[in-house]
Amino acid sequence: MSIDYILHFLLLIGLGGIGAFIAVRLKIPTAFFMGPIIFVGTYQVVFGSIIEKPYWLKLAIQIVVGIVLGSKITETFVSDFKKHIKPTLMVSITIFSSAIFLSMVLQAFTGWDLVTCILATAPGGQADMAILSDSVGAQTEKVIIMQFLRSQLALVVMLPLARLYFKRQKERSDKI
Repeated sequence: MSIDYILHFLLLIGLGGIGAFIAVRLKIPTAFFMGPIIFVGTYQVVFGSIIEKPYWLKLAIQIVVGIVLGSKITETFVSDFKKHIKPTLMVSITIFSSAIFLSMVLQAFTGWDLVTCILATAPGGQADMAILSDSVGAQTEKVIIMQFLRSQLALVVMLPLARLYFKRQKERSDKI
């Protein structure tokens, strides 16, 4: 490992850290995920690639994500899941069917490969879809952009609707 590689890797980590810090200050949703993507991506667009993606880092991140997700599975989680299996399956089938349909529409409009389109329209966390897309060879940057736009649109649409709902609920309770 050369000193040049180490310096470029430190630049990558530094940009990611600065991006996360600024995204937190700006209150961007999933700031620790989107901040580094925006900062490192912008740097690479303007100045060129920093370093080739470190393969070992991708594996380490996948292991850490696996540990975090696996640690959420407890006996309580499993017993609660058993109680809600039918509605969970119904909702899951509906959501996944919608995602498959939307991915086919997206593919028809964009010409992207089907795996990229499925992951771009899949319900789930941005980080999870990005890691999954990278591990299956999909076009990760497209998945990240689509997932980010989906989450931002959900915030733009859902927050005003939620405020309106709670305002009306309060008005109804005040009348009673």
